[in-house]
Amino acid sequence: LAARISATSPRTRTVIRFARSLQVRDFHSGNAIILGSRRANPWVELFESKLNFTVVYDSAAHRIHIANRSPRPGESREYVMESSEAKTGQSYGLISLVPNLSRSGRILILQGLNMEGTEAVGEFALTPQLMGQLLAAIGAAEGEPVPAFEVLIKLQAIGGAAKDTEIIAVRRGRM
Repeated sequence: LAARISATSPRTRTVIRFARSLQVRDFHSGNAIILGSRRANPWVELFESKLNFTVVYDSAAHRIHIANRSPRPGESREYVMESSEAKTGQSYGLISLVPNLSRSGRILILQGLNMEGTEAVGEFALTPQLMGQLLAAIGAAEGEPVPAFEVLIKLQAIGGAAKDTEIIAVRRGRM
C-alpha cells in the first residue's frame, strides 16, 4: 500500500519508513501518512485525542472495534467486526486527515480493524471515483484546501480482500 501511494505522486519526494524508525519530531513538520491502527502503528496515538473515531483493542476480551465518542442520530457508539478472524464478513476502516503536531502540515491516517480494513481505506484513498465520494461527503469545495476530516468506511471482507466499501459516518472540522 505504501509503495502504491508513493507511485501516485512521482514528482513528489516520498520516503517510506517503518514505524520503528520514526520519532515524535517527524510529526512536527511536513506531511505524513500513517498506515495501520495504534496496535500496528503506535504513532496513531499522537493524534487520537483529536479524533472522534478511534480503533480500540480490548486485550482481555480479544475484541477490536471502532469507538464513536460522540454518536450522531443514526450512528452507533461502536462498530465491531462480524468475526475475530474477519477473512470474510463485515469490517470497518477509518480515513482521517489532521494537522501535524505544529499545524504546519498534515497527517493522513489510514487504519482498519484488520488488514482488509486498512487495505480498503487505502484503496478508497487511491481510487479517484471513491475519493470524489469522500470529498463530496465532507463538503470539500473544489479548488480549496481539503479541511481536516474523519470518514468511517464499512466494507465486506471476502477471502481476505475487501469489497463493497461504503461511507457510513463523516466528521469535518478543525481537529
